[in-house]
Amino acid sequence: MRVLPDLFKNRVLQIAEETVDSLSVIWQEAGYEEAECQSLLGDLLNKLKLTCANELASEQQILEHAKQQVSAKLEEYADYCAQLGREAPGDDVPQGANYTDKLAELERLLNGISGEVSERQQLLNVEMEAITEMVTLMGEDTPSEAEFEGPQGTPHLSDVRLNLMRTFKAKLQVAKQARVEEMTAMAKLCVASITDLVLVEEGFETMNEGDKYDSVNRALVQFMTDGEKSLTMPMTPADLHMLSSRNDSLAEEKERRRNELATSGAEIARLWTLLRIPTGERESFQNSFKMNLSMETLQKGRTELDRLHTVRAESLGRVVTSIRADILSLWEESGIEGEDAQREEFAEYFVSIDNLQDSTVDTHEAYYSQLLARVEELRPLLSEIVRRETIAQERIELEHLQMNPERLSARGKNAREERKREEGMHTRVKHLEKITKKLLTLIANWEETNGPFFYAGERYADRVTQQDANYIEIRDQLRNSRKRKDGKTEAPKPVKRTTAASSASSSGYGQKAMTSSMGKQSLSNKENGNDRDSVDTNATEVRARASSVTQVREM
Repeated sequence: MRVLPDLFKNRVLQIAEETVDSLSVIWQEAGYEEAECQSLLGDLLNKLKLTCANELASEQQILEHAKQQVSAKLEEYADYCAQLGREAPGDDVPQGANYTDKLAELERLLNGISGEVSERQQLLNVEMEAITEMVTLMGEDTPSEAEFEGPQGTPHLSDVRLNLMRTFKAKLQVAKQARVEEMTAMAKLCVASITDLVLVEEGFETMNEGDKYDSVNRALVQFMTDGEKSLTMPMTPADLHMLSSRNDSLAEEKERRRNELATSGAEIARLWTLLRIPTGERESFQNSFKMNLSMETLQKGRTELDRLHTVRAESLGRVVTSIRADILSLWEESGIEGEDAQREEFAEYFVSIDNLQDSTVDTHEAYYSQLLARVEELRPLLSEIVRRETIAQERIELEHLQMNPERLSARGKNAREERKREEGMHTRVKHLEKITKKLLTLIANWEETNGPFFYAGERYADRVTQQDANYIEIRDQLRNSRKRKDGKTEAPKPVKRTTAASSASSSGYGQKAMTSSMGKQSLSNKENGNDRDSVDTNATEVRARASSVTQVREM
């Protein structure tokens, strides 16, 4: 029922009049006294007032509730504006003549702005979820909300916070890509090592590491299977460290196997040469395995070494005899002759084959290497000495040849050959002084580093001086002899000679080669048939003799 206010008031007055009239009739018939009737009307008035008061209170409560709703909605709207970074609503918001209109206006405003807030919050949530996912994947600490608050007073849903999140996410993406590239590169290094070590085929247990790297090994094998495109393992710092450790362990194993192969290969090659292993056996061994770092290859090398050591032990005498032959060759080249000198140089050389020990081969090899190094060091200098000593001998032989004038008129093939040989000797003797100066300079340079140089038990400069003096004596003796034949007499001068005993008592590097060269000159003298006694005496003088064994060993 709908009643207008004016009609309501008229109806209330009408009902009140009718009620009072009706009550007066009833009270009159009932015989109520006036005072009692007034009391009843007072009670009725109080009831009417109470009803009106209750109705007023109820309506007032409804009004207050509407005010509270408007206030709450306005506060919510202001909060949304603040979150979006917009200005707070003015006094004219909300518009409306009453609270119902204001509430409706606020509902309309909230419906519009809440959609924007929801969309912006969704954007922030998406960025935060992406950040959380990446830090979890990379094993980093999740950033706090404070990192995205921005400057003081920055709205919660503002573009500033959104940009802060996007910037942080971009940095994470760069770090993630760098981590992926680093781990991928390291995984490729691991795969290369695994391939070299043939671990997939032979099994990772050949490295004797237990199950420490099982998960990494599975990821690496899958990486190889996928064509090295993607690595299926976490990217946390711990996993990166584990992958790095795996790479280091594989590199160390490669280096260890390389060193073992290099060592065993060098030892095998040495024993092959030492034991004179046939070429067929060597090729058979080399063709029995692939050239890689697998345990199979290492085991092949170990087995071959064991076999060679067995052969070495069984043929020790044959091997030692072979080494001794090489040592003797160097002794002959360096002029270390005579058992006493050789025994003093290397006494074990004279140990009987029947009494050899396992270390004998090593001892002989060590001495041979040492002796070879010494010979190689002195060989250029000794070569020059051999050259000069040969020319010095030719100088004396030339004097003998020139004492026979009949050689110039000789005819025939042999005569021409002898003439050519004489011319060659003359050319060489002419440069003897220059060769001697160069040789003495070389010896002086050598002595600056190594100390005094002895040859045939004497300093070589003294030897040169003595050779020149002996040459002059021999030359004068030959000329005096010529003069006696021509009828002119002159007392012969004594010639200083070195005895065979003194020659035999000295030995040193270069003696054998020098002796061989001098032997050729003596043979030539025999063909010429000139004054054998003088020539033989001088040949004894100029025969090459090296420094003593003691001096050589000190070098």
